Amino acid sequence: MRAASFPPQATDFIDFKNDGGVQIFYSTERFLIREIKKSAVAATQATGAEAALFDAAESGHTREAVGSSREIGFFGGRKVVILDYAEELLEKKQEKALKLVETAIAQPEPANLFIILFNDMDKRTKFYKELSKNKTLFHELFPPEKPELSAFIVAQFGPVKPDQKLVAHFIAKENSDLFYIESEVTKLRLWADSRGKKSITLAEADGILSSFGEEKIFRIMDILVKGDKMRAIELYRDLKVAEGEMKIHPVIITLLLKHFRIVLDGRVLQSKKRDADIPALIQSNNAFYLKYNFAEVFARYKNRTIVSALHDAAELELGMKGVYGVAMPDVSSSVEQFMLKYF
Repeated sequence: MRAASFPPQATDFIDFKNDGGVQIFYSTERFLIREIKKSAVAATQATGAEAALFDAAESGHTREAVGSSREIGFFGGRKVVILDYAEELLEKKQEKALKLVETAIAQPEPANLFIILFNDMDKRTKFYKELSKNKTLFHELFPPEKPELSAFIVAQFGPVKPDQKLVAHFIAKENSDLFYIESEVTKLRLWADSRGKKSITLAEADGILSSFGEEKIFRIMDILVKGDKMRAIELYRDLKVAEGEMKIHPVIITLLLKHFRIVLDGRVLQSKKRDADIPALIQSNNAFYLKYNFAEVFARYKNRTIVSALHDAAELELGMKGVYGVAMPDVSSSVEQFMLKYF
């Protein structure tokens, strides 16, 4: 379904003052799901209510979300409940949780609004086929078409004006992730602003843009922090074939090491009550995949796990470089083992 705007907003589909029951959004483009979630929270707050946010990847959150969606608020107040990362429910280990959600869909509480967000779904399943028949309840959001993507890129640059070749550069990149585009454009916009430039060309941007398949490596990190390790490993293997191990390994290992340094530094800032400094930490390290979920990622690890991960990542880096005394006969398998152990 095409929304009235791009990126789509929850208000394109839902009247937050009057609509109740269940609304489901699905998109393979995580950026679009994030925009729906952000706009749903803002629209809820605009009505004077608060959105209750739940993460299906967290133990017990699905049951709490369903329960909350069925409760009538104080003095008959309306509740808006948002369940994110709902693709976790499609795993076999989550069968009971999925049945709870199916019951909530079949018998919703009309006084409340229950929003469920999926980033992945098997279209061969009965669950998808049944949902897709109900166009008022189920909204499948597709990646942007060329005119939408072009307008999105130009809007991200604002007030700096990109030339057509620079816009075309982003459009021409295969499988470009919108999170990557947002991050790269932010970097270019800040560069232009620091020099007082009102416009920027592809020639000027060329030396600043990330090289080869770096955006795909950031995509691997985005998938890893969501806990989908097997999907991340599959993308990592594809990228090795496409780009070559000599290109990929230095970047992916550096990012793994940097990731846990950010987690450690972020935890230190939290302990010092300096949470406001965390966005700057993330921005300075170009870890845009942590921009909107750093709190839950930081909370996921114990201190000893962070130290262990930093130690193992440092050994990975030294082993890749062939440093004497560090055994690393198979860097690829060691990288995969690291992903499985720490994400």
